[in-house]
Order: sequence, then structure tokens, then C-alpha cells
Amino acid sequence: MIFNRIAFYLSNSLPGGAAHRTRCMTAAPRPLDGIRVLDLTNVLAGPFACHQLAHLGAEVIKVEAPNGGDLARQLGADPELNRRHMGVSFLAQNAGKRSIALDLKKPAGKAVLQRLVAGADVLVENFRPGVMQRLGLDYEALLAHNPRLVYCAISGFGQDGPLRDLPAYDQIIQGMAGVMSITGDPQSAPLRVGFPVADTIGGLTAAMAVCAALAERDRRGGRFIDVSMLEAVIATMGWAVSNLLIAGRAATWRTLTHIVLPLLKPAIVATFVFSFTHAMTAVSAVIFLATAKYNLSTVYIIGRVEAGEYPLAIAYSMVLLLFMLSVLLLVQRSTGAARLGRRGHPHPLIVTGA
Repeated sequence: MIFNRIAFYLSNSLPGGAAHRTRCMTAAPRPLDGIRVLDLTNVLAGPFACHQLAHLGAEVIKVEAPNGGDLARQLGADPELNRRHMGVSFLAQNAGKRSIALDLKKPAGKAVLQRLVAGADVLVENFRPGVMQRLGLDYEALLAHNPRLVYCAISGFGQDGPLRDLPAYDQIIQGMAGVMSITGDPQSAPLRVGFPVADTIGGLTAAMAVCAALAERDRRGGRFIDVSMLEAVIATMGWAVSNLLIAGRAATWRTLTHIVLPLLKPAIVATFVFSFTHAMTAVSAVIFLATAKYNLSTVYIIGRVEAGEYPLAIAYSMVLLLFMLSVLLLVQRSTGAARLGRRGHPHPLIVTGA
């Protein structure tokens, strides 16, 4: 495939690339040499997991839909590569893989996948829960073609439970796991981590689980692996939450008391976050209105309010500010949850107090 050739070119054009490649060719066999992986995944979490398996020596065959393939083919900073469906984001997670296009909705495509499964060791997919079952290609169905198959399903919230059917994007997982509440500082409010950390952790967790299943396959045969990105991210946060869960430290902006509530009541309220700049804009507007009150014919700026009027102006501004924020919060609560619920997005409660 063309992206294999691009990756080969890049690896040899980088400083030390050719020398490194020569060393790898003469090095000892890698742990997953001889293992074949079918990669039915898209975008990041799944492709990243299979990319790690390829680094460990596995032969990875990427199975894509014929009408465009992986969505990441059109993502990245190079418009020309995106136009050619070879986006930088796609290349970064799929170099070293082989590729085949199959329409799994048609009998011919299903038959080809079943033949591939018969000669494979691992299958990884990150469709929404239930999709592979509707296609007749779920774990139980594929066991008939390969009873030693290690089948790994990656999703946002797992294959069962009240959240299973909700869409999951990286920053949704970051918010629900509590990552955003301990990122940034008190002035910047909850912030998203600068790279897709939830997708990445989900992919690493899947790769590790696949390796573990392969290690015990001779003892128990095939295995179904259910990787929840939410659970994978929460599992990495022991360092951050230990003060709260073990020492009972009162919740602050740096703690994670909102971890349990989203899992118990995910559809109760919407997440609403006001950034520091938004707050400053609101304060500026309030002060503008407050100072204008003292002379209807002239709009006063803060520096032109008479000295004796400062206390009253400040008090008036604070009252109006509280009123505006109350209205905004009420509107957000009454419309946000319903709007997000209609669109099928999870909307966790973020608790920042004790």
C-alpha cells in the first residue's frame, strides 16, 4: 500500500533511519512475530492499539469500508494528503499495516472476512456495541470459523450497561473520567488535555489486553475482550484520586468527586463550563451597565465615575452580575440536558464542591 511506502521513505529519510532499520532487520525476533491481526477499527483508539501490536511484530491487516475507508484518512494538517485520503493522522497510526477494502454489509464481504478470520489470531474493532452482532460477525459467530480467535471490542463505555449506546469522543471521556477537572488552574476552569489522551489510553489498554490473551491462549483458547475507554482512563488516575478516596480530603477544583455521579446518573444534567475569558466579558458588561446608570445622557467608563459613587457602583454591579449568572445557569440547566439528550450525547454532572 502507498502508506507503507511513505512510512518506509520517512523512516529512511530521518537521521539514523536507515541505520536503525538495518539494526532492526538483524535483531532478535519480536514478541508477536507470526501473529496475524485483523484491524477493523477507525480514527484513533483502535488503530493506535493495532499500531502497537505491529510494533511488537504482528502482521496487521486493516479492513476498511470501500466508500472512503477510515475517517482519519481525511484528517491532518496537509490538505493535499487529505485530498488523497492519506491524511497525516491516518499515516501516524497505520504505517506498517496491510490493507483490504470489504463491504461487510454484503454477503461477499462477510465471506471474505470469515476466511480471513480462519487464518487470523486477533480481531480488533471499535464499532458501537451491537453493530457486529447485527452484521452477523460478532465474537460468537466468528468462533465457528476460529475457536482460538482473540476478539477485542473497544468502545467508550463498554458492551453493556446504561451508557453502552451513547457516542463517545475523546473529550467526553476526559470530562466523565475527571481528567479535565485536574487540568489547568483555578482561573482556567476544567480544560481538555492537549492531545487525545482518552483514545490513546484506550488503545494502549486494548493492546496490553490482547497480548495477555495471546499469552494464555494455549491454556484456554479464544477470548472476548471488552475495553471501555472510560474505565481505562479512570484506571490510570489512582495517583490523582488517592487523596480523596483513601485520605478523605475534601473536594476542591483539583479533586475528582464527580467520578461516581456520572456513572450512576449520566442523563440527569448537562456539563456547563464557563471559561475565564467569558467571565471577564460578563463582568465588563455589568460594569458598563452599572456606570451608565448614573448619567443617562453620557456613558461613563469606570475611570470617570465620581469618587463618591464608587461604593454604590460596585454594589450595583455585583447584584446585577449575580442576577445575570443565575439566569444563565437556569437557562443552561433547563435546556442543555434536553438538547444533549436529544442528540444522543452523554452529559455528566461535574461536581466541584465538597
